[in-house]
Formats: sequence, C-alpha cells, structure tokens
Amino acid sequence: MKRTFATLLLFLVALAASVGGVGCTERRRKKVVNQELVRKYVSTQKTTPEFPLDLRFGDAVELIGYDLSSDRLRRGRPFTITWHWRVIKPLGDNWKQFSHLLDAEGHSRVNLDENRKLFGALPCSAWKAGQYVRDPQEVTVPEDWGSKGIEIRIGFWHDEERMAVTRGKADGESRARAFQARLGKRLRKPKIKHALPELEVPVRTGDIALDGKLKEDAWQSAKPTAPFVDTMQGKPGSFAAVARALYDSEALYVAFEVQDELLKTKFEKHDEHLWEQDTVEVMVDPDGDGTNYFEVQVSPRGVVFDTRYDARRDPRPFGHTDWDSELTNGVDVDGTIGDDEADKGYVVEMRIPWTAFAHGPKKAEPPKPGESWRVNLFVMDAQKQGQRAVGWSPPMIGDFHTLDRFGTWKFGGESTQNEEASAKPAAAKPATAKPAAAKPATAKGGTPKSSPEPKAPKP
Repeated sequence: MKRTFATLLLFLVALAASVGGVGCTERRRKKVVNQELVRKYVSTQKTTPEFPLDLRFGDAVELIGYDLSSDRLRRGRPFTITWHWRVIKPLGDNWKQFSHLLDAEGHSRVNLDENRKLFGALPCSAWKAGQYVRDPQEVTVPEDWGSKGIEIRIGFWHDEERMAVTRGKADGESRARAFQARLGKRLRKPKIKHALPELEVPVRTGDIALDGKLKEDAWQSAKPTAPFVDTMQGKPGSFAAVARALYDSEALYVAFEVQDELLKTKFEKHDEHLWEQDTVEVMVDPDGDGTNYFEVQVSPRGVVFDTRYDARRDPRPFGHTDWDSELTNGVDVDGTIGDDEADKGYVVEMRIPWTAFAHGPKKAEPPKPGESWRVNLFVMDAQKQGQRAVGWSPPMIGDFHTLDRFGTWKFGGESTQNEEASAKPAAAKPATAKPAAAKPATAKGGTPKSSPEPKAPKP
C-alpha cells in the first residue's frame, strides 16, 4: 500500500510539473514580442531605405529596400544590413523568415536565419497590417570565402511550404534575390528614384452623378493625389493635373481634374488613338504581378479607348482591344474644343464596373477593405506643335507600360452599398460648347492598325 501511495504521489507531482511547464511555455510565448524593440523598429509611417527594392511575398508583405552599415564589404568583417518591410496584412502564426548567404556563383553557403536583431523578439507572425518594420541583420562573410561576391536570398516559410515571390526577382525556389555585392569594392548608392506614390481609396457614400462636376460629398471626401509630375524625371509637371478615386461593391470611380489652355482632340469613335491628343489614362494591374493588366482612356469629348494586356505590351500593338471596360463617364469642359481661343481645362469622371476586370478563368471581384492594387494615371496634352504628358507615378523612361513604377491604391472601409443606379451619366450637351457627357460603352469601333510612336513617352 505504501509503495502504491508513493507511486501515485510521484505521478501527481510529475503531472503538476508538466502542466506548469505548459503554462510557462505559453507565458513565454506571450512575451516573445519585445515592446522596446517594437517602439524602436516599427512604425506606421513609411520608411525610406538607402537602397530601394520592389519585392512582394504572396499578398502579405513587401520588401521595399535596405540600409547598409558599410559601403565596402570584406571577408571576416561583420556588417549590418537593415531590411525595410511593408506589411500589407498579417502573415499568420506559422510563418517564419529565412535568409541564405550565397556566393557569386549562386551556391548557398550560410544560413542567416537567426542573425536578426529582432529574431525571437519580434517574429514576422506578430507583424500587423499597415506597419513598416526595420529589420537589422548582422552578416559576416567567412575568412575562407572563395568567391569574389556575395548574394542574400530571402523569404518566408512554414512546415514544408515557402511563400511565393509575387513581384521582383526570384530564383525559382521562392527565394527573392534581395542583395548582391562584390567583396572589397565600394558600393554606390543608387540614383535617387522618385518614390512610388500611394493613395487611400475610400468607400463611396451617397449617390454621385457622372457629370464632371465633383460637387457631391462623396467626391469631396476623397483625398486627391499629389499633383502629377513630369513622366521622365519626376519634376513638377508642365501643367496641373490631379485625380481622385472611390469604390463600392459594384464599381471603381476615378476623376481627373486637368488644367489645359488648348483643348484639342479630333477623335469621335470608340478605340481611336486618343493618346495622340488630349486624353486621360488609367492603367490597372490588380494583383501587381505585371501580367493581365488593363488600360482605359477618356478624352475631353467623352470618347473611350480601352484594352487589356497579357503581359507588358503583349499582344502588340495595342493589346486585346476587343476587351470592353463597360466604362461610363461624364466630362465637364471649361472652354471650347478645337478652336484657337484660350481654354481653362476639363474634368473627367468615370465609372468602371468590377465585372470588367474578369479575364480567362479569373473571376472579377471587388477588392476587400485593406487590399491593395497597382495603378498608374496619366494625362496627355496636345499642343499647337507636339505633345506633352504628366503622370501620377513617373515611369522615368519613355514608356508608360513600366509596370514596376505603378503606384499603390489601398482600398479602405467596409463596402456595403449595392445601388443599381448610384452613378448615372448626365444628360448630353452640345460638343461644340461642352463635350457630350458620358454614354455607356457601346460596340467597339475600328481596330488600330499601327503602333503609336509619339515623341512623348508611349502611352
């Protein structure tokens, strides 16, 4: 009996210790996030890395660049590379970061997973949507490194799965090619590149009329973009233009306000070459992967050009011009189109239903609150001689189809509206004084037969 009682007592003690151990483990897990480090390295304000990058992992995280503690890397000498992350949405409890040090020949040599200052203290599973995380990592190239260069490839994993690299350079193994350098050679900081802009797109509240007036409270609540800039250098534009955007469960709404002293467009048919004279343009890459993106243009006459591309400028010359955006619009002109008298400008207001963004097996769905799309906006302006252009996010080269230079639209709020007639074209007006207001898109016009070669950046 005594032996049985002693055995039972030992069992109960062991059980209590086991339960207590689990409790301690849970308490330790809750202390994983070090609030002091959070205050130091996490912000809701966008950070500006010395060396910008444009890498995305799944639909959750972007690597926007890095800083270096030294401009000359050598064997045996540690240096710190600080990664700058933008969190689009939480990754989930099971995801972890990894990074591998490779030689110049592409052979993996060192696992750097635990070399982060935030390792264990601020795991990526604790990151929150809207945060910018500076993530310092110490790297030492071994003394016996037999290669002239190094590379760091980086990513996220859980169990046997790695998160896909959905934008930027990857190696086929779901590792982003984030950093390359020659040992002993001074690193040059890249030329300052115009930062990619962002725009918060609020939910439409209240009805709007597609008349180009923008007097409704809904439009007044939409924050305008920064003034459009020169498309080649990112400098202030040669004429003023801004845009606004709204959305609801049925459609995307975009409005342009353009100052223009000479209103000039001869085109009157759907899908004519609007970009050769005055027009506004929206380019949309919903998932930001550089494929299956959309282009719509509306002239001061309310004429529409719309097309879809499988990849950058593919198919040539103008993509799938049989694609119908189902766009409706309204235009308000301050001046007269086509005469020599001084004008003041025009406003374009457009509605694009989400159903238009379907292609192949992919369904068209409205973005969820908090979701981000890649978008760019342009205005072409015909002069007495030649043409000029401004854009929201300057491509910095002579091609508007520079997809990695698209800005980001982040959709906010809870979209609960489902009005069938929430935005209607205004009644038509004589085009000689003011161009006809928007009409629903009709059957496609003539198909363009040659590729445009404007002197300004290609639309």
